[in-house]
Amino acid sequence: MAIKDRVTRLLGLDAVQHFNIHGNTNPKEKTNALLESLHYQLIQRHGVIWYDYCSKDYIKEYQHNAEVYTIIRKIVDTVNLAPLYLYVDNGDDKSYKYKSFKKDTDRSFMYSIYREKALEFATGSSPLQKLLDKPNPHQTWRELNILFDIFYFSQGEAFLYRDTPLESDIATSLHVAPANLMNPVFGGSIEEPLIGWEIDLLNGGKRLLDAKDVFHLKFENPNYDSNGSQFRGQSPLLAGLKHLKLNDASLAAYVSLQENEGVKGIAFQDTDNPAVQMNEENLIKTQERWNQRINDKSKRGQVALGNSKLGYINFGVSAETMKLIDALNYTGFKLCQLWGIDPMLFSSDAKYDNKQIAYEQFIKQVVLPYQTKKEEALNKWLSEPFSRKSNQNFVLDYDTSIYPELSPSKEQKEWLKSICSVNEMRIIEGYDTIDNPAYNSVLVNAGIIMLDDLGTDIDIDLSK
Repeated sequence: MAIKDRVTRLLGLDAVQHFNIHGNTNPKEKTNALLESLHYQLIQRHGVIWYDYCSKDYIKEYQHNAEVYTIIRKIVDTVNLAPLYLYVDNGDDKSYKYKSFKKDTDRSFMYSIYREKALEFATGSSPLQKLLDKPNPHQTWRELNILFDIFYFSQGEAFLYRDTPLESDIATSLHVAPANLMNPVFGGSIEEPLIGWEIDLLNGGKRLLDAKDVFHLKFENPNYDSNGSQFRGQSPLLAGLKHLKLNDASLAAYVSLQENEGVKGIAFQDTDNPAVQMNEENLIKTQERWNQRINDKSKRGQVALGNSKLGYINFGVSAETMKLIDALNYTGFKLCQLWGIDPMLFSSDAKYDNKQIAYEQFIKQVVLPYQTKKEEALNKWLSEPFSRKSNQNFVLDYDTSIYPELSPSKEQKEWLKSICSVNEMRIIEGYDTIDNPAYNSVLVNAGIIMLDDLGTDIDIDLSK
């Protein structure tokens, strides 16, 4: 099917006309013509789009699914171990090196050195620092961020909105907006079709927020359509929806099986004498009495006593139960991988060394990339307005030295001692620097000298 025909079916005649005009007038931008046609269709609606881009409210899975809850809490709690500090960038050439080492997880200790050289702590009297200390009357900065991160890793997107003075983008308070209750408002330009967001207040009310006052962090969504799905985040659970359903169904079936499970074993008379064996009538009465005394739910886990010699054969766990347990283990394994986490991190029988390696990968491959992404977005949306007003370059930065997994190894420390000053080594170890010029010098091994300085004729020709 031709591209024009596909656009016709997707968007309608108006958008196709725009596509034709735009594509013919500027051939260099033909690759973006479909996207601009999508945006054109959106801004013609001039209103809120209540999308069906995702039929599932994933925050409910966080609340009701133990596997999802455990994974997301692990990520969120680990992310928020690192404090987010406010700095002022002094603008010298060390700022470049600080930024270059920022994304080098294998040499994060070098990043901490250059951060100390390039950035200074902002004063507590800074309006931005006061906002971070108390973002709103009801939450601390940590509480606000934990809630924000829960939405991000469950819904695939998270929102903050700010209250500001009239005609200003300086935040006076910050609030988390529930991602599952946010809806976009279109009607801007082709370049920026999104003009705002609307919060569903659940009581029939709505609150409209200007797009510039909304901070939106999201998992990238490759689903481009006429509903603007590309402007929403894609939840990791969307990719694992079948595994999630299998996990929910397996757990429900397992509980149901435990409640309604059949015969667990057989009790029998432990005798070879036919004369004392029960006839059918006594067998039925015994079974009824047995059910009354033992097989009632209220007797679960209790020990029953008998006055005759009996034997017992345990049937063990049924094949159906084993299949359900295997299904639960499998879905737990796959759900961890949706967030890029090694399932070994949650394994109870994993070896210590393997678990340490899994945790280090978790920090470097999940936690740090998210913190970097969030820092960059917050610095653009929240810090820049304060920077323009005060003529200071404010920078928000996570202090990742809190994670021991990022510390240099013993061998690396020995090597670093030969090229770093005492103060630089103190920074790497997480200590404050000492205000003494002597501590800015590099320590050297006094026992090592140049061969020529020995003053002796030593022949080191190895060819002889």
